[in-house]
Amino acid sequence: MNYLEKLGQQNLEEVKPKLGLIAADYDETLRSRYYPDFTDNRAIELIKKTLTRYTIIITTARGATAIRTFLPHFSQSARQSLRSRFFLAEGNGRMLYELTNGQPNPIYDHGLTSKDIKSILELYDDIVEKLNIQPNALHIKGLEAYRKIISQNWDGFIPTKFFEQCRKYKGRVFTEKAKVGLVKLLNEKRNESLISDLSDTLERKYPNKFQVIVGDVDIHIVKKLREDGKVTAVKTVTNLLRIKLEQVATFGDLPEGNDRGLLTSFPFSFTNAVDFCQKKADPAAPPFLLPGASNSPIGCVHQAIDFLIQ
Repeated sequence: MNYLEKLGQQNLEEVKPKLGLIAADYDETLRSRYYPDFTDNRAIELIKKTLTRYTIIITTARGATAIRTFLPHFSQSARQSLRSRFFLAEGNGRMLYELTNGQPNPIYDHGLTSKDIKSILELYDDIVEKLNIQPNALHIKGLEAYRKIISQNWDGFIPTKFFEQCRKYKGRVFTEKAKVGLVKLLNEKRNESLISDLSDTLERKYPNKFQVIVGDVDIHIVKKLREDGKVTAVKTVTNLLRIKLEQVATFGDLPEGNDRGLLTSFPFSFTNAVDFCQKKADPAAPPFLLPGASNSPIGCVHQAIDFLIQ
C-alpha cells in the first residue's frame, strides 16, 4: 500500500465510527461497463448489504435508466428486510427520490421540460453542422450504450414527448426529463471544442438556465442549479437525516468531471482515480485515493464500503 492509499485507509478508519450516510456515484464506481465482474446485480447486492445498516444515496448521471434498474430489486416486500433508507438522485442530482414501498417518491424535481429539450437540440444541431461532426467521430462505447437504451420500451418511465425527440439521432442523443445526453467525440481536442461551444452558446442564448456536465462516454445537459447537483442531493438527504457533513462518506470516479462536487465538498470523500490523486496539489485534501485502486478500480470501492459497514 503506497502513501496515498494509506492516507485513504486512514480516512476510512476515521469516518467509520461516526458514519451516518454513504453517497456514491454508480457507473464506474459501483458497476462498470469495462470490468465485466462488476455488474448491476453485484452493485445492487452491495447496496442491499449497505441498507441493512446505513442509509445510502446513489447520485448518478442516469435518469429513467436508474429507476428501471433499481425498482425491480427494491419492491415493497424486498424493502421490508432492509432497515435503512434508500435515496436516488438522477441527472447528476437534478431529481431526487426516496425508494419506498416499491415506488420512487419524489423529494424535489429540477428536470427539463419538453420545450427545454427542443431548444437544446436545435442548438446542438447547429454546432454539429458548424464543427462538421460525422457519426464515425463519436465514442463507440457511448453509441453502443445509447442505441441499446433507445431500442427499449420506455412507456411508464419517460413521457413520449420527451423520448420521441431523440429518435431521429440514431443513438447520438438520448432525451429524458433528467437530462439531454450527447455521445462524446473520440478525439479529445474536438470533444473539448464541442463542449466549449455548447457551454458558451447555451449561456449566451439562455443565461443561467442550463449546465453542461462531462461524463465518461457522454455529455449531459441539465438544468443549472445554484450549487452542484450531486452536492445539492446529498445535502438534502443529510438535512432529512439530521446529520453533519462529517458523517458522510462519498465515492466517485470522476473528480474532474461530474463527480467534482461530490468529491470536494465533503471531508470524507474517496475516489478510484489514481492519476488525479497522484497529481493533485494537496494529498491531505479530499478526495482520497482508495486502497487497491490501481489493481481494481471498482473492486476497491466495494472493498471500502464493505469495510465501513462491517
